[in-house]
Amino acid sequence: MKNTHKIGAAVLLAASTVLTPFAVSAEGISDDIIRIGIMNDQSGPYADNCGPGSVVAARLAVADAGGEIDGKKIEIVVADDQNK
Repeated sequence: MKNTHKIGAAVLLAASTVLTPFAVSAEGISDDIIRIGIMNDQSGPYADNCGPGSVVAARLAVADAGGEIDGKKIEIVVADDQNK
C-alpha cells in the first residue's frame, strides 16, 4: 500500500476527530464512545488499494491520539462493502 493512502487515511481520521466537538450532539446518545466507521473493500479486487491498510492506518492514528478525546474512548468500526 502506498504511503499516500496511509497519510490520506490518517488525515481523514484527524479531521473527523478535530471536527467532532463542533457537531450537533443528539440527545439521548451518551455512551461516551466516539465511533469512526470505515467501510471499504476489505476482501474484493480493490482490497490491496484501500482495504486492510486503511484500517491499520486509522487504528494507528487512534493509538497516536492516546485512544481517547476529552475522556471519550475512540472506537474504529469496520465494514466490508464487498465491492458492491
